[in-house]
Amino acid sequence: MAAALLLVSGGSATVVYQQGETDRALADQYLQTLSIANGRYLQAARLTTPAGEQSGTVFLYQGSPLWLLVSISAAPTDGRYEIHVRDRGGALRTVGACQLKDRSGTTGYRLDIAVAQVAQIQLTQDSQVRLTATLPN
Repeated sequence: MAAALLLVSGGSATVVYQQGETDRALADQYLQTLSIANGRYLQAARLTTPAGEQSGTVFLYQGSPLWLLVSISAAPTDGRYEIHVRDRGGALRTVGACQLKDRSGTTGYRLDIAVAQVAQIQLTQDSQVRLTATLPN
């Protein structure tokens, strides 16, 4: 009975290990990329309209240097959008702007605060919030 239990346990452990092989390879690749780029982690959040429709993605990089990349695929309108970062204390700072054509565009800026301190990214046009990305606590 004990031998059978050991055999089943060993077989189960082997199956679990093999199923996690893809995850381990991905994690290793991610860690190698961060090591090359002097980073600790990369975070992403959905960029949405006030109605909740996804319009792009925001990427934040905790490394050296810290940066923010905004990729927009379906903005409400073309034109210039100001990019603002709201920190966890509620302070809002403007980090730059982007010009959209065909309701899309991509831009990046250096951050002056740690990624963990970023609560929200807002894109405004004509002083109105058009797109928002909220980061988890």
